[in-house]
Amino acid sequence: MSEDRLSRAAAAGVRARSLLEDDLLQGAFSALEERYLQAWRATAIDDVAARETLFKAIHVIGKVRIILAASSATAGWPNASCGS
Repeated sequence: MSEDRLSRAAAAGVRARSLLEDDLLQGAFSALEERYLQAWRATAIDDVAARETLFKAIHVIGKVRIILAASSATAGWPNASCGS
């Protein structure tokens, strides 16, 4: 990786870590998950499509968290490559 790409990846990693530690964002994720779960529980027994949509929505939140966590792991790359 070039130094420029490493620097951009590190900056993105720092931003991702900041987002993961942001109480407002984490609260929004938790509120969404809870609303989706409540809506899922309230679906009619024959409303398979609604349950599947809500299931996917809940899992998207988890996937966003995983992507942010993976990006935050790159936060120290340039320092490691410079021997710092």
